Amino acid sequence: FCQRCYNGRCTAPNTCTCHSGWTGSTCDTAVCVSCHNGRCTAPNTCTCHPGWTGPSCTTARCPRCVNGRCTAPNLCACSSGWTGASCEIGTCEPRCVNG
Repeated sequence: FCQRCYNGRCTAPNTCTCHSGWTGSTCDTAVCVSCHNGRCTAPNTCTCHPGWTGPSCTTARCPRCVNGRCTAPNLCACSSGWTGASCEIGTCEPRCVNG
């Protein structure tokens, strides 16, 4: 008899044998192979923290990064010749004259 055995079956008194994808003494902890910027909510299901996306939550989100690459949530690393929070301002190198 097992008091609690959530995602498994009771195989002996107080012994819960977990189904695939679950672990813990009561089989209540999901197993994810890779979950970096989120939390494992079901077997191999990573629910991302805000600002992250992808199956393992490894891709940062920068919705307005236009002339650069997203290096962290809402942090855009500008390509050469661009500046601003979203890399939206051209630096005009060499300096622009008359416009």
